[in-house]
Amino acid sequence: MMRKIYKYSLLATILGLLVLTACTDEYEAPNSFSDVSWAQSFEPGNTWHVNIDEFVAFMDLSQGTLSHEWSIEEGNHFLDNGFEQGDTLDYFINKEKGLSTSDATVNVLFKNAGLNKIRLHNTFSEPVKYQYTVRDEEGNNVIVPVHSVEKDGAHVFDTTFVVDVYGEFKAKYAVVFKTDTILKITEEDLVDINDTANWKQVELEAGQSLELIDFTTVGRPSKRNWVFGSGNPSAIEDSAAVVSFYSLGRSKGFVDYSRAYPQPTAYKRFDIPLWINVSASNEPFVISGDITENIDGIVSFKVTGEVTELINEESNFTVTVKNTGTGFDETIDVVSATINTSDATIIDLKLQSPIYNNDEVSVAYAGGNIVSIDQRVLSAFTAQQAITYQKPSLFLDDAWGFEIPSTAQDGGADKWWFWPGFARSEDKGYLGSNASLKFEHTAGSNIYARAERSGLSVPEGQYLFSFYAFIEDGSDIANVELKTIWDNEAWQQIGIPLDTYSTGEWVLIENVINLEGVRNSFNFRVFEGTNPGDITMYIDDVRLYPLTVRE
Repeated sequence: MMRKIYKYSLLATILGLLVLTACTDEYEAPNSFSDVSWAQSFEPGNTWHVNIDEFVAFMDLSQGTLSHEWSIEEGNHFLDNGFEQGDTLDYFINKEKGLSTSDATVNVLFKNAGLNKIRLHNTFSEPVKYQYTVRDEEGNNVIVPVHSVEKDGAHVFDTTFVVDVYGEFKAKYAVVFKTDTILKITEEDLVDINDTANWKQVELEAGQSLELIDFTTVGRPSKRNWVFGSGNPSAIEDSAAVVSFYSLGRSKGFVDYSRAYPQPTAYKRFDIPLWINVSASNEPFVISGDITENIDGIVSFKVTGEVTELINEESNFTVTVKNTGTGFDETIDVVSATINTSDATIIDLKLQSPIYNNDEVSVAYAGGNIVSIDQRVLSAFTAQQAITYQKPSLFLDDAWGFEIPSTAQDGGADKWWFWPGFARSEDKGYLGSNASLKFEHTAGSNIYARAERSGLSVPEGQYLFSFYAFIEDGSDIANVELKTIWDNEAWQQIGIPLDTYSTGEWVLIENVINLEGVRNSFNFRVFEGTNPGDITMYIDDVRLYPLTVRE
């Protein structure tokens, strides 16, 4: 009786995938025994990703076959050998092969966007087996053997490879002015860049904006970039973006689409068929938005136009600084007033001396000759409060938002430890987050609830401590305090009366605190002996901002 031979084949070496070079001759089996194998960089059942009009090479290494066939789907093509990098692959399509071939090595040119199947159908005179390597749910490699099937006196091994082909980008977007959609582009629209005289036009006054909304899905871009050389900003990647225009004259823009690894890389620029005509504004030239300080101590504010002239204006600004804790109450001179180098709608003020987090700072402008690009003069403004620079929070990891469940405690959160009354919850989260800390109490018992995070090392100093809380309507919070406790050898405790905050909405709770000595742990606690009624509260987004204070 003939002995049945099973050969265990593992994945062969990658053979020049997506590299446009001449291919090798067909493989000839050196032995007479039966074996099924192939050269490819991915297993059947997995999916390879390529761009449309690219090819993938497949080599059948099976030995002792009775028959062999590669087959492809309508619209795709087998290629002849001999092409090189940079060649147009359409010139190498072998029309005679059609959709199937008995060649051992094939180069398949993909013309169909989406999932494409390549079938390998071999028959043998004896059983064969192939071993796939797959990953289980834990990410471990698992060997899965697949056997041939006996049919009509032969042993059939039939497998299919799947290639996900990414099509060309086809832009779909809209441009909105005020509430009117003034341009709508669909995938079927072909923009004629040689017919710009017939493009649509929009008339703007300096400082007005266009809203850009991208709906593109064809080609599966991973990023888009709106580009307007005369816009502010001049480039922006948001799918829904607002661009303002200040420079007088006529301009147009582009939208760029791209894909990056691990997707097949691609890039294409589309002209936006819209002329933007900007004329001088009839609106007053005024301050717009908040006055803020940056990390370098520069005080800045935005105005409703691009500034082109700002000379010797320092004395027209009055910066008043008050600090009730120290009794400081003075004006600080502006030593330079300049146009921001990155954004001409922003004016930067450099002060003679520093300001601090616990200062109250106001800025006023008496008027002068700050001129916009469309020849408007900036209006004077009375004292407006400035926002001093805030250092980043010391609490930035996801644990301070309770995002990650604990692996050590049921109902717990990563890096926290809870006592009855507190638990991690996915019922609510601030500003779209996935989780929060939930406090829940049922009437009929006293409260002693605690949530603790240890392993900290918070330096001594003054801080702005903040978090968001959501107290459910109907909660019995009269005379109930949420206590925040900072611990080392001695507690520092701050009580927060819950009945001073509104219910049924997220509210910001913040306190300026002075920590004495290094603090190693932090607690939220509620302990009341007055047996209050039902309470449900959520806490999220805990932050601790170091303050630089005037002493």
